[in-house]
Amino acid sequence: MRKPHQRTWNKTAVKAALWALYKRGADLRQKSVAEYDPGLVHAVQRYYGSWPGAFEDNGIPLNYPAKKKWNKKKVVEAIKERKREKKGLWYKEVEREDHGLVGAARGHFGTWQAAVEAAGYDYNRIRMTQAWSERRIKREICLLESRGENLCAGRVKEKHSKLFWAAQLWFGSWKNAVLAAGIDYESHLPHIVWSAEKVISAIRKRASQEKAINSLSVQRDDNKLHQAARLYFGTWTEAVEAAGFDYEKHAPEPGRKWNREKVKEAIRKRYKEGKNLNMKAIREEDMGLMNAGTKHFGNWKSAIEAAGIDYEKITLIPIWTKERVLKNIKQLQASDADLISRKVAAEHGRLFWWAVRFFGGWEKAVRAAGITNYDDYRKIRQWDERKVKMFIRNRLKEGRKINVSAVHQDDGGLVRGASRIFGTWEKAVEAACINYEKHRKKRRWNKDVIVKTIQDRMRQGKAINSEAVKSDNGALYGAANRHFGSWSEAVKAAKKQRKT
Repeated sequence: MRKPHQRTWNKTAVKAALWALYKRGADLRQKSVAEYDPGLVHAVQRYYGSWPGAFEDNGIPLNYPAKKKWNKKKVVEAIKERKREKKGLWYKEVEREDHGLVGAARGHFGTWQAAVEAAGYDYNRIRMTQAWSERRIKREICLLESRGENLCAGRVKEKHSKLFWAAQLWFGSWKNAVLAAGIDYESHLPHIVWSAEKVISAIRKRASQEKAINSLSVQRDDNKLHQAARLYFGTWTEAVEAAGFDYEKHAPEPGRKWNREKVKEAIRKRYKEGKNLNMKAIREEDMGLMNAGTKHFGNWKSAIEAAGIDYEKITLIPIWTKERVLKNIKQLQASDADLISRKVAAEHGRLFWWAVRFFGGWEKAVRAAGITNYDDYRKIRQWDERKVKMFIRNRLKEGRKINVSAVHQDDGGLVRGASRIFGTWEKAVEAACINYEKHRKKRRWNKDVIVKTIQDRMRQGKAINSEAVKSDNGALYGAANRHFGSWSEAVKAAKKQRKT
């Protein structure tokens, strides 16, 4: 695949790009530009230190769009608009793409889920599908292709099962999803992409190797060639004659004459002898029987059932029904497996997605299987003030660290639960009657240390705008404000020392 042209950035190029955005009337917010031109944002941070600073230094007016005034009606309409545009409605995805809408929804409805349900959508179903949308699926497919991964269905199903099944639900098939992403699916297939010329070449190659080129032999040896020949020439006979051979000379002796009874007898005979009756085995071992079964009964499954054999017992591909889904759920329960949705989706992908399809959600399927105490099977801790404080005290008794970075590393759920209930981790620790200052992981800050840390970030190519530093190194940001009065003054001091 041809690599895209990479721009070489310098101050002049950045200035020209910013003026072009301004003249075009584009949204000049850093977050908006980062969505479609992250390279420009990175270059701005590298050469100017901050997004507003770049506009100020180049004399470009930085006019942000006026803030939207929200009410309940506007929130509901915005959610419906996202649905019409086939964008995801999962909390994390919307927060990333439209933080203002999420904030307004929580302000007017209390939670994002309540806002989505007020718009008339089942949020449990949205959560079950893990926020997959057409847009996200196409983005993930393009990402896989850019990494050079094989996009054939079998390979993706094995390595990226969630993406595969989401594509099945949204697009009907994996192939349709790949094509919708603008990628040639055929180029990723492990088999030959046929054409009339390739069919003729394959027939001549078989003949030169003294292999039989009659219809029955080719179906048994190379069924894909036989199917391609029928696709491009109508019949196998026409394809052989197009390759320059007289088919009559290569036709086999007249074979078995079939009727419905003989087909059923042959199927029962194979079954009694313990031979496989699935389509793959029949194609390889007795193509004549399969053709006769399809001719007289419409399809191979009907022929098997007409012979009095349960097709589900001999097929390699399980046929999913509501009853099968419920049976599998009960088997999982009997084996003491974890029935939480994300665990089942990861380990039993087909069961999970068929349950969602038949019952509208995993939890509904579990309850339909007669498991009324579904909440008892959840292995997610339900946090409250008492439980948070108990876990914090237990960590301390066990001699484990309780500073936020250490806890976040080995028990992120505890930190998130504490922050949701108490506002911050520090307040949760104090509520547990523990002096957090004694356990805080401290760094002794002074002006020299701050300047050196900022210069290290610049050398490493990391962003030095206030938002980026606040998110990944809040301690540095806070120390800079304490010692320099503001983050921008600290950055100026770091740049000044770097030049000298």
